[in-house]
Amino acid sequence: ILAAIVVGLVWVLISSIQEPIAFKAEKEKRENAVIDKLMKIRTAQEAFRNIKGGFAPSFDSLSYVLKNDSFAIVKVIGDPDDPNFTGKIIYDTTYLPAYDSIRAVMGMSLDSLRYVPYGRGQSFDIKADTITYQSTTV
Repeated sequence: ILAAIVVGLVWVLISSIQEPIAFKAEKEKRENAVIDKLMKIRTAQEAFRNIKGGFAPSFDSLSYVLKNDSFAIVKVIGDPDDPNFTGKIIYDTTYLPAYDSIRAVMGMSLDSLRYVPYGRGQSFDIKADTITYQSTTV
C-alpha cells in the first residue's frame, strides 16, 4: 500500500510540474501565431496603401482591392537628380496584379486574414482614420 501511495504522489508531483510547462509552451505557440497574423495584416495594409494611398477601413475593402487591383511599377530611364544629364527622362509605368504579389509574400489566402488564430471564428477589427498631429494629417 505504501508503494502505491508513493507512486501516486510521484505522479501528482510530475504532473504538477509538467502542466505549467505545457501551458507556457501552448501560450507561446498561440502568441506567435497571433503576432505572425498581425504582421501579415500589416503587410497587406502596406500593399493597400501603395495602391490606394491610404489604409483599408475594413477587411472587405482590403481583400477586394488586393484581389482586383494592381501595383504601379515606375521605371525611370535617365537620372533626374544628375545636373549634368542633358537627355530626356522617361518614366515607364507597368502594372502588376496585387493578388499575385500578396500570395507570394504572405503565402495565405486573403479571405482568412481576418480570423484570429485559435480564436474559434473570432475576427480582428481594423479601423483606418486620420488625425492631425503638429499641423500634419497623419
